[in-house]
Amino acid sequence: MISIEEYCSGEEEWNNYIISKRGDYRQLYNWGKFKEKTRWKILRLKISDKNNFLLFQITYKKIGLFCFCYIPGGVAGGGQIKIRELLNFLKKKLGFFFYFRIDDSSTNLQLNNFYLEEGWKRPFKRNNTSMSAIFYTQEELFLNYSISHTNFKKNLRRSKRFNIQFNINGKCPTDDLLKVSNYMSHKKVALHTAEEFDYMKRFFLENSYYCVAYDENLNPVSYRTIIYVDETAWEIGAATNEKGREMSAGFSVFDNIVNFLKNKKIKYYHLGSLDKKIPGVYKFKAETGARHFNYVGEYEYTNLSILKIVVNCFAYILYSRKLREIFPFISKFNI
Repeated sequence: MISIEEYCSGEEEWNNYIISKRGDYRQLYNWGKFKEKTRWKILRLKISDKNNFLLFQITYKKIGLFCFCYIPGGVAGGGQIKIRELLNFLKKKLGFFFYFRIDDSSTNLQLNNFYLEEGWKRPFKRNNTSMSAIFYTQEELFLNYSISHTNFKKNLRRSKRFNIQFNINGKCPTDDLLKVSNYMSHKKVALHTAEEFDYMKRFFLENSYYCVAYDENLNPVSYRTIIYVDETAWEIGAATNEKGREMSAGFSVFDNIVNFLKNKKIKYYHLGSLDKKIPGVYKFKAETGARHFNYVGEYEYTNLSILKIVVNCFAYILYSRKLREIFPFISKFNI
């Protein structure tokens, strides 16, 4: 007999569970608090049977009888959700018509069969390719970059010839992060806001690391930021402007992050999704020498077919570079 209930214990117990199961950072309690500040609602659930239990959080938005739910990172430890049992529980609380999307970070690819058997489908518009990379920050071959591509090592050496200054962690002004991030606006990609940076710093004060690079005139030119827990770190933001590219500043910032993780005894640096359709980012990550791996990735489920069409059309519009060039205001709808 399976029971589903809202989680009502403490933050520490929740995080200990997620960490013990090597769960994704987006399932941490503080990630939920961060998303609440960015206009999402959070529901934390506990699913139990007589032998075991699962904890996972859902971020959702409700419009009348319609509820749009997202399970970022999937269920820690590769747990499996019986979607119909979950729907029966949620109907009493959130509405009648649901659209679910899950982005499962598990490397247990057998879960693909489970999702398909449960009636989940691959979305028409996916936000990742189910491929990522890990840089092993405690292994000598990685730390001395002997495993890295020649281009990476050349650019890293080149960056050392410039007078690059660094500002790290809470000392990094939000305005400087924005200046570098907003450089990407000419590419019509979704932008970070000052609020997002501030909330991220606030809710992950003890578990985040920011590194901003400045040129000789102290103008910010590149940044990278990570969240880390236990033995694992995840990159959650990075950008380099044109001046930074001339200085290869992003390579020095990456080196700074790697040294920080080495000193923190953190083993695994997740560089994020690999997507050949974004060639510059893909090339940088691949040439670090990070090991590629496949994970389960995104699936969707709905009990009203029209919602699938609506969500995928919205996602297509929101992340289409061509449409952003025609209608720049679309970038303001970053979710």
